[in-house]
Amino acid sequence: MTRVLLLGLAPLPFENLQKMYGPGIRTWQFAKPLVEDGHEVCLIASRMPFVYSDDEPPIRRTVVDGVTIYTVSQPVFETTGFVQTILDDFQPDCVVGATIYPSYVAAKLQTERPLWIDLFGHVMAEAQAKAHIYGTDEYLYIFWNYEHTVLLRGDAFSAVSQPQKFATIGELGAYGRLNRYTFGHDLVHSIPCAIEGEAPPHDRIVFRGTDVADDDFVVLWSGGYNTWTDVDSLMSGLERAMTANPRIKFVSTGGQIDGHDELTYPRFLQLIARSPHANNFVMKGWVPSEDVPSYYHEANVGINIDSDNYEGMLGSRNRILSWLAAGLPVLTTDTTEISHVVQQEGLGHTFPHRDPAALADLLIRVSANQDELRAKGQQGQQYVLTHYTYRATALPLRRWVANPQPAPDRGQRVPLETRQQPNLLTLVPREIRQYYRSKGLRGAIGRVGSFVLPRLGQRIGPRLQPTLYLARYQVHDIPERMRPGETCHVNIGVVNQSTRTWSGSGPSSPQPISLSYRWYTDDGASAMGEASRSPLPADIEPGQALELQIEVHAPEIAGRYILAPDMVEGQSTWFGDIVPGSAPSVAVIVED
Repeated sequence: MTRVLLLGLAPLPFENLQKMYGPGIRTWQFAKPLVEDGHEVCLIASRMPFVYSDDEPPIRRTVVDGVTIYTVSQPVFETTGFVQTILDDFQPDCVVGATIYPSYVAAKLQTERPLWIDLFGHVMAEAQAKAHIYGTDEYLYIFWNYEHTVLLRGDAFSAVSQPQKFATIGELGAYGRLNRYTFGHDLVHSIPCAIEGEAPPHDRIVFRGTDVADDDFVVLWSGGYNTWTDVDSLMSGLERAMTANPRIKFVSTGGQIDGHDELTYPRFLQLIARSPHANNFVMKGWVPSEDVPSYYHEANVGINIDSDNYEGMLGSRNRILSWLAAGLPVLTTDTTEISHVVQQEGLGHTFPHRDPAALADLLIRVSANQDELRAKGQQGQQYVLTHYTYRATALPLRRWVANPQPAPDRGQRVPLETRQQPNLLTLVPREIRQYYRSKGLRGAIGRVGSFVLPRLGQRIGPRLQPTLYLARYQVHDIPERMRPGETCHVNIGVVNQSTRTWSGSGPSSPQPISLSYRWYTDDGASAMGEASRSPLPADIEPGQALELQIEVHAPEIAGRYILAPDMVEGQSTWFGDIVPGSAPSVAVIVED
């Protein structure tokens, strides 16, 4: 038996809340097979924003199916004090992170225990999709903070698809993790999305005979409208199909993803409002989780439509598996790994990206051949209940947890950012060497100078070494809510983990180091100008710890913000800019 500390996200699938997201399903996909294998599992799940009621206590403990579960607020989770306490008390044999954010928190814990990192979808591809929707690249920095930290710390990794596995191997190579120590060792494993293992029940009638007629052909959407959703092609394709067959109806559960994508769903609602077929759309919004399977059973086909992007190519779709588990056949763009399975195994139909005419033709065709469509749904149900259960998909994790070990290069990492002095001969191209032979030194010196000197500046010019800017933080008392313009005092423990002495604020310190903070909006934009600073009381040696207090001023405008305490050298060299992901970040709501 192995003692496992699992960090994940909530809500979990058995919680009957109106919103259910993929990260919560992924968390339970990891927890349940491990406890069924006889391991002792302690789960700490951070509550996703805007899902739970405001009066939910910061920490709630339950036991479900043999798993001890703590669901906690995001500030409790991210400041890591509570998580560290559970780790120290529970004394696990290994730590497992389910999805990127919990994996990031796990990577910051003070422990040398083997760590499994789960990259549930390609983080930077998701950042790219969000940057496109919101029209700013600020998200790339925020997402990379997480990715950078976990790639360096993880002992084993899981991806959500085979393509993402290969992408993750490339990222590890860029960090020097593909070295002589890890040669022949499988660092990355593919664990696709999954269903719990049983066909969901049809408990009651939810829309047949009320929202639509019994003989209408219902196209179902369920879940969030994410940054990858091509609502324009979806709308155009549906309108064309509804013109040809007015019995085609679109029923939707789910909607806006608060705090992540608050643009795509409202845009789709605007398109519906302007449509001559608006009455053919039944937009139910988020419905209780226990009712969702009944929507699957009453629909004729589930539809998934992606834009043509890397997030889809490297990722997966939980909703497709949920539909198939209920025997609901699928129409989907041929984007993700699971959509390829749908096509290859005959579990539904695929259609091209950005082709509303092809989608409309497909909808008209399948609505006229419902017996064939039902047969595909039955085949799909049998297929996913065999190949995509929690236990079947989690096999790589189950094997690792049975004997968790550090990666072979633990303590032997190769810092690829270190640059050696260049060999001048390798900087001189062959044609300049030939020019020297024919014209002599005086004739060639101009050519050599014009070519070599600029490259010397590029190769060996000044640069900031990350090892000089390493710090570990312990945040104690950042409030979850503040009033606009309010001031509070926050105590932060700091450990100098760099290879140099930090300069205090004495008169002989030209670049003193101090503790400060920055505010960001929830979309990653800088929210305030210059903040107060707390100088070091004296020089701090490597490995030395101290506690500092900073005076935090809340933004003047109400909203959701991220507070990021960080060390800063001189006027503008923030440690977190040199070592992305090293500074803590805590969500704070500013409201009157």
